[in-house]
Amino acid sequence: MRGSISESGGREWTLNKALRPWQEEALSAWMKNGCRGILAVATGAGKTTVAEAAMRAIRVHYPSARFIIIVPTVSLADQWYVSLVEDLCVPRGQIRVFSSRSSDSATAGVVNVFVINTARCRAPSLAHGDKWMLVVDECHRAASRENAKALEGSYFASLGLSATPERPYDSGLEEILVPKLGAVVYRYSQLDAVRDGVLTPFILRNVRVPLAPHEHARYDRLSRRLMHVVRMYGADSDAAHSLLRRRASVAASARARIPVAIHVALAYVQAGERVLVFHERISAAAKIAAGLKRHGVSAAEYHTRMHAAMRQSNLALFRRGIIQVLVACRALDEGLDVPEASCAVIASSTATERQRIQRIGRVLRVAAGKRTAEVVSLYCTRAEQLRLQQEAKTIGEKVTVTWERARYG
Repeated sequence: MRGSISESGGREWTLNKALRPWQEEALSAWMKNGCRGILAVATGAGKTTVAEAAMRAIRVHYPSARFIIIVPTVSLADQWYVSLVEDLCVPRGQIRVFSSRSSDSATAGVVNVFVINTARCRAPSLAHGDKWMLVVDECHRAASRENAKALEGSYFASLGLSATPERPYDSGLEEILVPKLGAVVYRYSQLDAVRDGVLTPFILRNVRVPLAPHEHARYDRLSRRLMHVVRMYGADSDAAHSLLRRRASVAASARARIPVAIHVALAYVQAGERVLVFHERISAAAKIAAGLKRHGVSAAEYHTRMHAAMRQSNLALFRRGIIQVLVACRALDEGLDVPEASCAVIASSTATERQRIQRIGRVLRVAAGKRTAEVVSLYCTRAEQLRLQQEAKTIGEKVTVTWERARYG
């Protein structure tokens, strides 16, 4: 896939990255499926490169082909634009970016990058007449009934990308993504990528954090009510789901998570590591960042309530090593590339496998001088422990997993 394209319509497109063996396999599987399908590929392993190789292959055979790329966020649209220019050598004049903040005209380019909220209204009207290829990054996000509107249009080739295309709470994969994009044609897990040296080897540290007496009492009360509701109305009832959310909120907000996260992050900083800390609550993220600063650590927050310029500045300073710890909520779960981070402290999380995979993936990207990564997960309930134990059983002997109790908090 390296080298210039000889066909008249695409000679300027040159993929300047050699494909890894798994990328060649994934591209071949997609092409054998009629240039349709979904790639379930670990975060950070290089699925964007496969998509660009697929686009280049289509451009070779169909010089007049045009492309729509749909992404969930503005930050991912920016990253795609940079990659298209720098890695696929697409002339800037051939690219249009469409979002609520975009100043691009309604005129389509050869490559059109849409944020999904904008794509719902504008992408389908573009994709007709000519030969169009659709690429959907983080395609699980397009499987809701509303977002599925973005996938309408006439496409002769389609490619979905996601680390976790399955949706645990609905049938969006089967009912929306597969009909629009094609079946899952290739899978490449985090463990596959670590085995091949594509991602950094990692260690999982699971640290038990105590609930305060009043938190424990409230958690137990909600558990008893949940058992009663499940017996009366079933586990899938609205009442059961409501109680599960309330109980999870008690666990996620456990007071001891904050000082434990501070102490764990501090230990890694003192060892010269750059650290990402994740918490579900913005107020808790602020307290963790403030606590680290009191210990003389350069720490900053990263979440959606901050102005975009401040988020971008904090991220840039973290990547340059000026900020040692970045404390995030869900804004860093998908898409952002921070290979410099070697440790993730998951101070609190949801029960979703997708979030877990995304957060672990944030610190597995390969970087100069980075030999291993560590993921420290704080847990305080039996439900959390069971999920982590199942993960450890699935991983088996391929990854070191340790268990310990917090010595502070």
